[in-house]
Amino acid sequence: MRVPDWLRRLWHPRRTIWPTRDGWWTLFAAMGLGVAAVNTGNNLLYLLSSMLLAMIVVSGILSEAVIRRLRVSAVLPEEIHAGRPALLGASVQSLKRWVPSYSITVEVLDGGRAGRYIYIPHIPAGMRGS
Repeated sequence: MRVPDWLRRLWHPRRTIWPTRDGWWTLFAAMGLGVAAVNTGNNLLYLLSSMLLAMIVVSGILSEAVIRRLRVSAVLPEEIHAGRPALLGASVQSLKRWVPSYSITVEVLDGGRAGRYIYIPHIPAGMRGS
């Protein structure tokens, strides 16, 4: 029996999302509120804990939607000479039909670590940003 592609992508996504430092603090706060809610039986603490956990889930879904269907291509100069510096660029194209992408940062790696950043604040759906 063959597993459908959409089900395989659901269980094995192409990339994983890890929380940032602030995300870890939010997770710890939500767990602490959950423990306090169980200990006291206070419904307001249950509500606050569930709202924090929902905020984390929505943040993950939106961050995946922003990155999905973006294509990055290099913009090369017409001539490159040996031993002389060359200016390279990047072009990011959105292949989405309806949803724009916000706050995209492209990192240029230099020897395995991030050397330069290109920040694109907004890419409308179906357009190109550079």
